[in-house]
Amino acid sequence: MQSEMLHQAAHECAAASERLFQLGITRSPKTAAICAVLEDLSIVQHNLLINAGDELPPLEADPTPETVAYRRATIAYASASLLVSKAMLRAHPALDAAIAISLRPDGEFTSAERLTSYRSLNAAREVLDEAAWKLTQIAGALTGPEPAALAEITSKAAGAHAYAAVRSSATPRPPALAQTAAQAAPGATVAASPTALAASTATAAAAVSARRR
Repeated sequence: MQSEMLHQAAHECAAASERLFQLGITRSPKTAAICAVLEDLSIVQHNLLINAGDELPPLEADPTPETVAYRRATIAYASASLLVSKAMLRAHPALDAAIAISLRPDGEFTSAERLTSYRSLNAAREVLDEAAWKLTQIAGALTGPEPAALAEITSKAAGAHAYAAVRSSATPRPPALAQTAAQAAPGATVAASPTALAASTATAAAAVSARRR
């Protein structure tokens, strides 16, 4: 179950990234469209926080595979929650621009404003892509050798990785893990149209809304 929930969260991040891509190539992104993605991401982040906040089993000298999986999933939820928050912040310049431009008589972006909006949405996409590939990697290695995405967190002092992640650029997917957004979850298909993507993300968010037990 832990693996399925992590894969689902990865799919949600990948779907939101695709929606931001569609907005980024739009000549004049609309306020409502950007807000819709941010609203869905706030639900994803809320669900990640719910699971990150679960009490961890007591540390054992020889933990069971279930305990190891639970602990690794908890770390993954917390890390992904941070990345989703970071992505939302990076999308806000595009939202602010869309709001300001909607108040103009002509409602048109200048070339410089369009570039700023694109850079904002693309920066948010990069962080969501990072969340997706890290969730996928950890979901595939909840027991056994610690995956690189997890070791990157656990090898540092408590909180150090998160502090650095808040300030750093997104970490690109390792070449060995290169895959499309549609492959972020087993058997998942990410639709290309914004309408279909919105429905996909809303459905996915509802699916992860319950606490894991």
